[in-house]
Amino acid sequence: MSNTTKKVVSVMVFAILVVVISFSQTGTYLKIGYVNFEKTVESYYKWKDLEARYQIDLNYYQGKINEMEQQFKDLQSSGASQEVLQQNLQQLQTRVNQYQQELQNEYQQKMANIASEVTVKIAQYAKENGYDLILNELGVVYYDPELDLTDKIIQYLNENKN
Repeated sequence: MSNTTKKVVSVMVFAILVVVISFSQTGTYLKIGYVNFEKTVESYYKWKDLEARYQIDLNYYQGKINEMEQQFKDLQSSGASQEVLQQNLQQLQTRVNQYQQELQNEYQQKMANIASEVTVKIAQYAKENGYDLILNELGVVYYDPELDLTDKIIQYLNENKN
């Protein structure tokens, strides 16, 4: 864990402790839960389906690359000129880059959508089961809006503007 991440986690833990202490003094208790977000996402059936489709596409593109590599080797064996070999190699490298970019473009957004859906489902679960805070390894995934002090803090910060 980087120093910045450690600092962020420390600040968040401190903030959560302040909230917990303030609620315990008022006789109100928070229901807090933890979710291993990575494990949750990777265990979600939609993620597994997406990974399977990704693997199929990856194998397809790898097959095309293997064909092109074989064509290049055949050119080498046939005694093609250095210029022809160089052009063919550049085409091969360009095609490999295109395939990688296509896969990344197609699946990166789909993966982000699934992660976002998991976050929404966690919030839904929290509301249905009376949780005030749900934490993950990076911080807060869900919080009860009644705990949000943002407007009060902004007002406090801006009280002495003059």
